[in-house]
Amino acid sequence: MNALPLYRQVDILNHSGIDISRGTLVNWCLQLDDKVQAIIDAMKDKLPERKLICADETTVQSLREEDRKAETKSYM
Repeated sequence: MNALPLYRQVDILNHSGIDISRGTLVNWCLQLDDKVQAIIDAMKDKLPERKLICADETTVQSLREEDRKAETKSYM
């Protein structure tokens, strides 16, 4: 929601007494990507039919995207 990097999320969780590694959070994100693909596909089919689409265009930085520089804007 707040585009917090995973290392900051780990720090926040640690302050709350929750010990989760950044690697675990990365694995969860990757697994989630696989699971939401059906929703993404459905949205791609339905959205072009709509007259109006609202979106949050908050930018984030993704450091290791294939074929993209780290300075490239990415969106959630």
